[in-house]
Amino acid sequence: MMINSAVGNTATELDQYLGYRDALKKSGKSWQEPVRVSEATIEAGISIAAQMFENDDLPDGVFISNDWVAAGFVKYLKKKGKRSQ
Repeated sequence: MMINSAVGNTATELDQYLGYRDALKKSGKSWQEPVRVSEATIEAGISIAAQMFENDDLPDGVFISNDWVAAGFVKYLKKKGKRSQ
């Protein structure tokens, strides 16, 4: 699963998106549209992690394109006693 911040439309973000798409194709995984958060904040990372863990169908991995969102995501994992790798 890929999580993009709201900034968008940069060459770096396009490269990340294409890399994500290509990696899914190579691995034989089904396509999953990236999740977009409305703002690049720690709170957004916490919120998306909480939503993800409500669902029993967790992804194999998560690529987060923004440091603040990633920090919030990891903060949620630590609070819940989950390990990030």
